[in-house]
Amino acid sequence: MGLVGLLEGNLIEGNLIGVINPGSYFGSRFNQVSKINQTWLIVKAVSIVQKMGMILHKRVNFTIEDALAGRYYLYKNNIDNIRFHSVSFI
Repeated sequence: MGLVGLLEGNLIEGNLIGVINPGSYFGSRFNQVSKINQTWLIVKAVSIVQKMGMILHKRVNFTIEDALAGRYYLYKNNIDNIRFHSVSFI
């Protein structure tokens, strides 16, 4: 099972807490997964600083972030303990 499958499985089972930008669109597959089981929690934050801070302080398990912005933030702030995965829900 690939990363998307593992992520979807965890989302469906309610094992993850994530943070997303409330104004972003993540594709139809993300919308389908989010409707299957609504026991998982998604919190909303607009800035990448807030989202990465929530991950670093273990408030959430994941964020969905623009690849370029995410990689730049990690590089700029010399953060190497956050794993970055490229996943497409589209």
